[in-house]
Amino acid sequence: VNIAVDGLRGRLDELPRKGTPIVVHCQVGLRAHVAARLLRQHGWAEVANLSGGYLTWRAGRAITG
Repeated sequence: VNIAVDGLRGRLDELPRKGTPIVVHCQVGLRAHVAARLLRQHGWAEVANLSGGYLTWRAGRAITG
């Protein structure tokens, strides 16, 4: 499920509560951090943030192959 952070609060019921980890990401990391905090504050425990954002992940992947 892909949900933009702007609509996340209104679509929380679409996300699984338990048993499925949720990974949030954005281009640079700030909006993903906001999404992860929102989810944790609403009771989700298995939330991971793609640290540094997609651009950092892609740059690191290009270096390591």
